[in-house]
Amino acid sequence: GVRVRVITSDEGREQRESLKIFRDALRPRRRLLGLIRDKSWVPPDLEVLVTKGWKIHAKMYVVDMRYAVVGSANLTESGMQGNLEHIVVLEGQEGRMIGVDFEALWDFIQRDESFVVEKIGPPED
Repeated sequence: GVRVRVITSDEGREQRESLKIFRDALRPRRRLLGLIRDKSWVPPDLEVLVTKGWKIHAKMYVVDMRYAVVGSANLTESGMQGNLEHIVVLEGQEGRMIGVDFEALWDFIQRDESFVVEKIGPPED
């Protein structure tokens, strides 16, 4: 499986609902009219922290603590395909450094619950 962690600021009920839709889209695939779960499916380890008091504007996408994408692109269809965006792809030690920064921010927010509006966990089967 994969581990997905998202830190985002509280932009209101609509955004939190969008995050839940994202989570629910990661549910197991089903076969035979949706009655039988695909046994080869491995659920993602998903955690989302929705914060208050801060506007999280930075976009950092880290893969396996080895690659990082940093830039202006939101993780949306228009951010990835339609808009004129600027991103930098880092790998190796530089990508790992971005991952370390992300983990430090995650740990800091986790230690102080006053920053957290909501925690969204993995999809249920």
